[in-house]
Amino acid sequence: MNLGAELFGVGSGGEKYLYHYTSVEKLRGILDSGTLRFSPYLNTNDPLESHFWVTWTRIPGGTDDEIAARREEMKTLLGENFDLRRAVKIACFTQDDSEVNLSMLHRGWARPRMWDQYAEKHAGGCLVLDRAAWEQEIESSLASRGMRVTGQAVAYRNARFGGELDNITLDYEDVKSRGGIGVAQAFVNDHQELFFTKNLDWVSERERRYLVLSDSDYEAVPLASSLRAVVIGPFFPDHEDSVLRFRLDRSGFHHVRVAKLAWRSGAPFTGAGDNRELQLFQPENLRPRADPQRIEDERGGRERLG
Repeated sequence: MNLGAELFGVGSGGEKYLYHYTSVEKLRGILDSGTLRFSPYLNTNDPLESHFWVTWTRIPGGTDDEIAARREEMKTLLGENFDLRRAVKIACFTQDDSEVNLSMLHRGWARPRMWDQYAEKHAGGCLVLDRAAWEQEIESSLASRGMRVTGQAVAYRNARFGGELDNITLDYEDVKSRGGIGVAQAFVNDHQELFFTKNLDWVSERERRYLVLSDSDYEAVPLASSLRAVVIGPFFPDHEDSVLRFRLDRSGFHHVRVAKLAWRSGAPFTGAGDNRELQLFQPENLRPRADPQRIEDERGGRERLG
């Protein structure tokens, strides 16, 4: 099977490809920089991940002045408005569904709700990455700097982590010994299920995520060896469409395929050639022919367009 058919045909890529939906502006930044960023966990739209977690502190006893001094020292060590999750950065993707569907809705680039929610109401784009190459890029750019990256598929179940989330305690001696990042790393290691579990409401996203702890606001990973294609939505702006190939070539992505998504009767189409620029199926190309063949239904005398 050629690469174009593998990327955009009916056959499922299994776990070979990762798909990342994004807005026009962010797509522009990704292509110009040639990198994809790990973003703050606290910026996600899942209340489990971004809303308040109860956090307690444990400070050794002593005089009032000693306790007050330790409390201030702890604030200094942790920084202003410390949150265990602040150091957590994630990169999120969807994957192909293992159950092949002739409509191609099993493909990671063909998720209408994700196009609406994450790709600017069908006006943004979807990056297609080779998973093995992406994970090698992570190894080269992050793990080589001593950063531990965890990647796995998200599990879905309706669960309340009240016992774990209502009793998070920051110990003075622990913070003094490990520092904020160290304490956060220990918490992530001990409660990894929290970071890779979502409620069933999210199950259609088939998410695979990668997690790293960092003092920086973002961590960027090059896409030079992993980016395989860019799928743009049907409402992708014309002025951006006209320079998309230029952006890709300027950043060294000469090999990356481009496809523009169109929908017909609820099914997605992109074309599936192996040329560098795929033959695109635009809505005007999908209308019935001017003089369509009419086929009579033998049972009811109904007519349908051929």
